Amino acid sequence: MKHLILLACLLLSPAAHAGWFFKDPPPPPDLGPEYRAKITSLEAQISAQHATTTRWEVATGTFALGCVLLFVIGTALGAKTRQHYDATRRLGRTIPPTTTWAKQMRQIVIRRWQPEPLPEPEVDHELPHLSAIERSAETISFTCRQFEYWLSPQGTLREWLKFNLRLALGLAVPSLLVAPLVTLALQQFNVWIDLITRTTSNLVLVPLSVLLVIGLICGMVSIGRSILVMRMRQQQQQPRDPYSNY
Repeated sequence: MKHLILLACLLLSPAAHAGWFFKDPPPPPDLGPEYRAKITSLEAQISAQHATTTRWEVATGTFALGCVLLFVIGTALGAKTRQHYDATRRLGRTIPPTTTWAKQMRQIVIRRWQPEPLPEPEVDHELPHLSAIERSAETISFTCRQFEYWLSPQGTLREWLKFNLRLALGLAVPSLLVAPLVTLALQQFNVWIDLITRTTSNLVLVPLSVLLVIGLICGMVSIGRSILVMRMRQQQQQPRDPYSNY
């Protein structure tokens, strides 16, 4: 019912059939050739202005559309870049930074390397009251400390010697404790390998020897049987002498 009412309204509307309700306008009067020329020139100007306006509108619309597209593309790229940055940041938080053995050794050396400036060596004030051996020891100690202070007053040489001593102890103690055990384990492993090799070789050689003996016996039996069969055939093929019994 609604569709029928809508169709009737369209048929009876003035926009659909203007001629039913309004008469056609009267034709324009004949104004002469001069007025016609003016009207033609005005129509040409209006057409030119309309074409210019249309081109400007098209250019403006194209520029606006390009700006909108650039804005949309930039927004999409910015969102994607932001997502990638967030993902990379989360990944960097979850995965710990990898450190190589060189960096670890460098950190250990930096943590252990702490040189301290050396105090200026001084002579013991009680040196005259010491015994001869004590005075000799104090003199040698003062000379060594003075020589060390002359070489490295900032304590670099002493720290270098300490670091090398710590490194030597750190390598020597595990070596002295672990090397005998490792050597004993390797020696026992060598004994086990030798025993396994001998056992395996015996397990392989004994069956081979038995098979060889069995093969030789079978061969000898076969050869003897062949000889016996050949002798029997030769005896059967020889003709019997009828006078051999007389």
